[in-house]
Amino acid sequence: MELFKIGRPDSAQTEATKAPKYYRHSISSGPDQNAFQDLDDPAVLRKSIEAISSSFTRNFVLDFSDDDAWVGFDLAAESVAELVKAEARPGELNTRWINIWYPYHQQPLLACLGKHFDFSPRLLALINSDPRRTGLATRASLTTTLRNANGKTTKSISLSDLETGSNRSGAGSMKSNNPVRTGNVYDIADEIWHYTSVDQGRNCK
Repeated sequence: MELFKIGRPDSAQTEATKAPKYYRHSISSGPDQNAFQDLDDPAVLRKSIEAISSSFTRNFVLDFSDDDAWVGFDLAAESVAELVKAEARPGELNTRWINIWYPYHQQPLLACLGKHFDFSPRLLALINSDPRRTGLATRASLTTTLRNANGKTTKSISLSDLETGSNRSGAGSMKSNNPVRTGNVYDIADEIWHYTSVDQGRNCK
């Protein structure tokens, strides 16, 4: 007769007990020292689902492997900076996922990560983009229609064409609203639906 133990392997349980001490040691002070919780706890999982569904949640850091997972929400930029500089995590927390919502409002955090992982200036500028893009949205949505004397439509001109004095369809508009020229990642994604960007710094692993 063989007996099977349900739950984490013994090695994973040993590593899991190291996690709270690791976070308290890695983060020098403040409430973020106790921000990380065991995601395998059903109560923590429920709270985490609520947190990721909330529009007020700013970020989370998830350390995990096949057998273990610990998560901390709404960490200060200084805490994340200390975590990424800290000594090696416990063996069962070998993968880290840093999620940032509305990065434009968390530029100190992006600056910390950019410095540590050696982001290129291009990447850092893109992820610091302002998502509001009010000027582009207004130009894209407003057009005027020219009609001849008989009331028939002859041409539609966008507001950007009017601003630049261009009546050419396409060329003038593309020149004035070129998302590559603005350097805003939201403009680029809006104009080029298949856009993707891969950037690997010297300190990325």
